[in-house]
Amino acid sequence: MGSGTRLCCGLLAGCLAVLPCAASPGLAIAGQSQGGGKPKPVRLLELRGQVLTARGEALRSHFVIWVNLQGATTPFNTRTRTLGGKFKFTKLLPGSYTLTAQVRGEGEVHQTIEVTPALADSKDRVTVKVIPRPSPEEAQARQTVSARALSISGAAIDDYRKAQRALERRDADAAIKHLEKAIEHSPAFVEAINLMGTIYYQRRDLKKAEQVFRQALAIDPQAYEPLVNLGGTLLDLRRYQEALDYNVASAGRRPDDALAHAQLGMNLAALGRYDDAIESLKKAKQLDPAHFSLPQISLYHIYRRQGQMQLAAAELEEFTRLHPDDPLAVKLREGLKKVNKQ
Repeated sequence: MGSGTRLCCGLLAGCLAVLPCAASPGLAIAGQSQGGGKPKPVRLLELRGQVLTARGEALRSHFVIWVNLQGATTPFNTRTRTLGGKFKFTKLLPGSYTLTAQVRGEGEVHQTIEVTPALADSKDRVTVKVIPRPSPEEAQARQTVSARALSISGAAIDDYRKAQRALERRDADAAIKHLEKAIEHSPAFVEAINLMGTIYYQRRDLKKAEQVFRQALAIDPQAYEPLVNLGGTLLDLRRYQEALDYNVASAGRRPDDALAHAQLGMNLAALGRYDDAIESLKKAKQLDPAHFSLPQISLYHIYRRQGQMQLAAAELEEFTRLHPDDPLAVKLREGLKKVNKQ
């Protein structure tokens, strides 16, 4: 199984840092037909919710934060400025998204959000509340402005923001062109290089993604996002032993990152280290139960191999509850209905 992408708020109050994306059996892309024929009409949905304090309380009504929403499996990005943490995103295609926010004095939010018809109300609205977690390493990083960041030109930042707006329109080709211009202006613009690599990854051009993530790490070996991205890319390329060093390093650097633990768990499972894999995958679930890398499916396969069928069944039950519109969940429920009728 593949790895997953998360976009998070970073450079210059809105630039994105991006992590890899799962090649999971998610919803079909809007406008595509299944098995030929005319495309089916797409039911657009709304996501609304609230970012709370770390104690689960409402933020003060005048408290201003930015909330970012990114496609977990396809190139997409949008953000909104909120008062009191209340946010709304409209006209969303069904699918998995990563919601990110930074709340001063409270911590950060990195959470997978399923925006699908089964989770929506009668008015096509999915409603969520999210709680930030402290992240000491990222908080420290925000207080330190690197010489590299200071070297990024205004023209490069402008092109980067144009790339973000292109992703909001789901125009990945235009986004790549703007990112190429941004990197031409400032060759050390690691965030732009990393975002471009993520787009290639999401389009399944894994060789190109690997090349771009390595380029980012060559410029800044301490950059976390291309590190975890490269680990996920090598995992999808089935270069498991090579991927392991990057995934171990990612989980060690960011013990609060569900993606890093999910990738490490899948990597360990591919190498036959099932007990260690279970520990990492459970950690991923603890940090983000609905994570788009689908750790429940990895755990299901491990438990089946070990003959622990009750544990395997529990993972499938959890998966179908968290991802009710995933095609695999639909098939599982149909299969259970057939079994029950017999």
